[in-house]
Amino acid sequence: MDEIKRLMGFVIASHPNILITPCIFAQELEKRMKNFKMTCADIKCDDTKNCIKINPEAPFLPISKFDVWIVDMSKFRMSIGYVFYLARSTLKNNGILAITGKKDVDDSVALSYGMQILYHGTWHYYLRG
Repeated sequence: MDEIKRLMGFVIASHPNILITPCIFAQELEKRMKNFKMTCADIKCDDTKNCIKINPEAPFLPISKFDVWIVDMSKFRMSIGYVFYLARSTLKNNGILAITGKKDVDDSVALSYGMQILYHGTWHYYLRG
């Protein structure tokens, strides 16, 4: 998958800690990203291992824990502004946010949260500076 190769080209951590939202998308990527430590975040964790439960009324993720956050916006219904807000508080410095499942992402929103634009393609890549 070219998107994952491109993503890993941006990552500076040798053993990145990766967050994937939602968990169904994590299950799809698990086959392609076997050698990485992955956690997923979802509104319903049920019996999913390594899952962080998100309260839909007040979404929150752990602060400064992840090197990479991959979000599939077609499966995770949240405003793009809130995704950038969560990325700002969840990613380590020089962490990468990869957004898929959304054709157009408003770069002005990304810039307002201090994210730098890395690349637009099938996935949109941003750097937390």
